[in-house]
Amino acid sequence: MDEGGECDEDAPMSGAEDEAVEMSPEDEEVSEGDVNDEDSMDDEGSDVDKTVENDASCDKEESNSSPSKIDTPAPTAYILPHLRNLDPNAILKRKIRGYVNKVSTSNIKTILTDVELVYQDYPRGEVNRAIIETVSQALLINTIMPARLCAEHMLLIACMTANIGPEFVSPLLEDLAERLTKEMTERHGKQLNNIVSMICFLYALKVVSCNLIFDIIRILLKSFTEADLEVLLYIFKSIGLDIRKDDPQALKDIVRLLMKVQQKSKKNRHD
Repeated sequence: MDEGGECDEDAPMSGAEDEAVEMSPEDEEVSEGDVNDEDSMDDEGSDVDKTVENDASCDKEESNSSPSKIDTPAPTAYILPHLRNLDPNAILKRKIRGYVNKVSTSNIKTILTDVELVYQDYPRGEVNRAIIETVSQALLINTIMPARLCAEHMLLIACMTANIGPEFVSPLLEDLAERLTKEMTERHGKQLNNIVSMICFLYALKVVSCNLIFDIIRILLKSFTEADLEVLLYIFKSIGLDIRKDDPQALKDIVRLLMKVQQKSKKNRHD
């Protein structure tokens, strides 16, 4: 300041004006670069988020498009090629025939176990029918069957009756009764002998009672032919002592009836 109190035009600016400094072009470029970097980082973050979302959606689509588990059927028993076109009843009869043909006193337990397994695959009624039919076809022939063969088959029937009940043997007894009635009017070889032999073995194995045996004896005494006498002798030789123990009074009645028939036959011869 001059002595006259006037201000010098070339005097320096005040402090506030000193602080206001203009930015250089380089500083402006740096600040713009920082802003651009922040924007690019935001864009990259959004891209990552979109990528993660796309991956998650792809995983969901793959899980939805993946095939569901298919329930496979349970494995079934293997059937031989030559049995595949057969009727189920024919296969059942073939199985039963194989077991019946192998039956003996030594392997009866094994045969019974095998037959029990057959009951698990087929209806009980059909298995019962197949066993009865197979035994009847094997034994009811026109020639005398071996006693051992009849005994082994009747042993199988007796064991099955003990395991299942009297309903198992009932069809067999009905069939034997019908065949016996037919044989009394029309004979077919030695089939009558085989029928009576089967019934006698069933009686010895406690499957039927002695009343059935006495009924058969009375039927045979009515006709009293030579063939009937042969069957009567077989009955008395095989189970005579057993029927005497079971019902001695009925046996006495049979003896009296036999004596009357014998006297009547003698009179017919003399006439």
